[in-house]
Formats: sequence, structure tokens, C-alpha cells
Amino acid sequence: MSDFGKRLKKVRTARQITQKQLAEILGVAQSTVANYENNTRFPMEHTLVELSNYLNVSIDHLMGIKKIPKKPTNILPEVFLDYLMDGEEQKAVELIKESHKNGIPFTSIIKDTIIPMMDRVGSLWEKGELTPAQEHYLSNIVEGLIAYWSNSLPRQVKKDWSVLLMTPGLEEHVLTLQIAAEYFRSKSWNVYYIGKSVPFDGLSHLIETHSIHVVVLSITMEANLKSCQELIFNIRKLNAKNSPLIVVGGPAVKTRQFAVNTLGADIFVPKVTDLSSIVEKIEKSLLKGL
Repeated sequence: MSDFGKRLKKVRTARQITQKQLAEILGVAQSTVANYENNTRFPMEHTLVELSNYLNVSIDHLMGIKKIPKKPTNILPEVFLDYLMDGEEQKAVELIKESHKNGIPFTSIIKDTIIPMMDRVGSLWEKGELTPAQEHYLSNIVEGLIAYWSNSLPRQVKKDWSVLLMTPGLEEHVLTLQIAAEYFRSKSWNVYYIGKSVPFDGLSHLIETHSIHVVVLSITMEANLKSCQELIFNIRKLNAKNSPLIVVGGPAVKTRQFAVNTLGADIFVPKVTDLSSIVEKIEKSLLKGL
């Protein structure tokens, strides 16, 4: 039992929970948690149960009876959302900073923290537990955080490939597109993030003059599918030296068959986290074409 404190501290820090946060959950002083971890005090039975439940680790493991803990659960999305819901944006930023300082790649933070958090926001909105204003506020905060981190992270030497990302028609939702851009940046691509739709004349000039290899389109609202179809048709008509691959994804696009046969895309992305492997496949395809 002498190693109880060490095991408790190890689990707590692995979950990125401070002594103060844990103390608030348990309803005790921070010094009490410190005493637990220093093995100068042992929790009561009901507190031990609370520790097990909150940290998602077996009591046996905390006591040293078993060496294998429960499968860890990622609680960061809930903590991240709680900070934002409480208006504590700086604490949310610090949470991301701490994860990155611990060596977690930004794309992993997006996958394991930001996307699950936004899924939770969507679920709350569908249940009527969030107002449209709250949903927009949270989305805008996350969009800003991603933009900030994207601009502040060091980048490797760029490859010779370029990608353009935008939404078609009157599509307003760009968060998924921002996340998609990060997957390409993580692979050292030249990224041209357009965001919301722009006049086609300017877009066609950019595609032709910057040798765009891939165009990524994200559609959230079904009302914008027709605009997406027309945009792809017009891109196909360009006299670009190398016709770019068209990648399509988003909640409005349900199947690969629809993306390819109806919209005219080359590649369908079922969910944005699939881009990690899809980008690698695109690179192999481009290398073969050299």
C-alpha cells in the first residue's frame, strides 16, 4: 500500500488533472490530495470509490493488487468543453498548450480532443440543451484556436505539392475544412486555405497559377450540394496543366457513390480523421505520376 500515492499521482497526471481539480471533485482540500500522493494520508472508502470512478481506474490498481488498470478514457474533451462553457477560454488554451508540450502532435489533439468535444456540442444542440447562439459561439472559439495554433506551430520544409481547401455555395461551416487543412500541413504540403466560397474567376486563376494538385471541398448543408456539383464541373473545365484531384467530404455527403457519381469527385472522405491515411495514398499516387 506504500506505493498508493505514486500510483494515484501517475494516473492523475496521465489524465492531465491538477491536484486542485481532483480536490474539487472529491470535496476535499488540495492539501489532502497532496497528502494522499505523499502517502501521509489514506482516503476513506467512499473517497476511494470516487477516485476510482472519476479517474476510470480500478481500486485494485490503485491499491497495487493488480498491475493492469482499466482501459483509460480520454476525459480531455469534457474538460475542454467545460472550460469553454464556463467562459474560461484561456484555461482551454492552456489545456491544448500542455498537451502539445507533452509531445502530442496537433493532429492528435484535434482527433482526440477537439473533434470529440465538437461531437458533444452537436449532441447537446440536437437535444436542445444548447441554443444556436451557444453552438455558434463554441464553434467560433474552436475555429479561432485552430487558426492560432496553425499559425504558431513550426513547419517542416514544404513539399512540392499544393492543396486548396474551400466550401461551395453559401456554406458557412468551415471548422471541418480547417481541420482538414491541418492534416495536409502536418504532411508538409503547401496549403491554400480559402474557407468560404469565392468568385470562380479568382479561384480558377489561383488553381492554374499555383499548380494546385488537390482541391478539398467540405459540405455540411444538403442545400449546398448542387453548388458543389457545379463547382466541380467548372474545375474540370479548366485548362490547368495538371487537373487537380477533387476530394469531397462533410455531413451532407453520405456515400462514396454519391460523391463520385453524382458530385463528380475523385475521392470521398467519410470522416475528417480519415484524411491522415488518405493524404498518404494521394502522395503515393502523385509520386507514381512523376
